[in-house]
Amino acid sequence: MTLKRAVIFRWFVHQIKALNAKNNVSLGVVASCKNVMLLGSLFFICFGQLAGAEEVRIDPSSPKYHNARYGFSIKWTPGTYSVFEADNGDGITVKDGHGLTMRVWGELEQDVFGLTKEEFFRRAHAEGVQYSKVNREKGWYIASGQQDGNVYYKKSFYTNVAVITMDITYPSERRKQYDVFVGDAVKSFKP
Repeated sequence: MTLKRAVIFRWFVHQIKALNAKNNVSLGVVASCKNVMLLGSLFFICFGQLAGAEEVRIDPSSPKYHNARYGFSIKWTPGTYSVFEADNGDGITVKDGHGLTMRVWGELEQDVFGLTKEEFFRRAHAEGVQYSKVNREKGWYIASGQQDGNVYYKKSFYTNVAVITMDITYPSERRKQYDVFVGDAVKSFKP
């Protein structure tokens, strides 16, 4: 555990103890739903944002990423981005500060959750998907659509080792601006 994470964790535990003492309940018991929601939000902010990822330096003139844990790679359109890699090495999150978010990651769903290839392919037709394409021979699917004012695009591979996924979301009104980004990322995304 890094020093930053250790300090945040101690602070979080202190907040739980203080809340429990204030509400006159035993350690580990939180008195109300409001408090649970507050602590859950604090936990996400502290661990989901600060401790769960480290910023990665990417060459803005030729942005690319290779994942050592799962072996996938991706390139995207040159520009200025914030790029964070998960502490566990599963993948990255890329943001441009104008509404674009791209996440690329691997996960061991076949081994851990027993995900079959057929269950994997059914995801291409999930609720809200407006366009989908499945390539059973090469083991991938694409799903896209619009939801809550955003365009989303997802491509996922079922490999012998893991499920490798890329998803991109951005505001619908910026579709023309991000078409090139999506095209570059999709073309280069390899498991």
